[in-house]
Amino acid sequence: ARIAIQLAVGLVYYLRLSSDSEGAMAGMLISRKVFAACVDKEKVLDDPIEQAMTQALHCFVTCENFTIRKGIVLTQALRENVFSIVACVSSGVPLGIIGTPGSSKSLSMKIVEDNLLGPEKSPKDFCKQFPDLDIFHHQCSENSTSEEIRKTFLRAIERQAVYCHQTQSRTKC
Repeated sequence: ARIAIQLAVGLVYYLRLSSDSEGAMAGMLISRKVFAACVDKEKVLDDPIEQAMTQALHCFVTCENFTIRKGIVLTQALRENVFSIVACVSSGVPLGIIGTPGSSKSLSMKIVEDNLLGPEKSPKDFCKQFPDLDIFHHQCSENSTSEEIRKTFLRAIERQAVYCHQTQSRTKC
């Protein structure tokens, strides 16, 4: 149960924060390092949060668990994105991945899309335990509007309602 709490804290709080350099540029009030220092100082969790998250990501996102094309390096950002996508989709939590160009957003989505195909079609045994995905992409830009994003979420919610009424469907949006 303790590892579940650590991963929940990591997913809900830690992974949402930027590193020190990114946070300062984005005007964030708190960075991962500051958050980790507070959590670790108060002994809220058994292990340091950074250590627990790094270890979990390295165990979860591997070439043994996911089919990953040759030449793709499993960077920290890629591992964080894949982990977050799978965790959020599995638990029905909406997720928006935001980052600078080249920070593995599209690649992580493609890896998850290629691997979470349901129990019959997933290429790796590890991925067979997760639902099949019906993905709704929205590529944001400076010209994107909140209405466009809202419509994308509404389409996904409506499609999920259809899947929920199908008795044998494990598909998630």
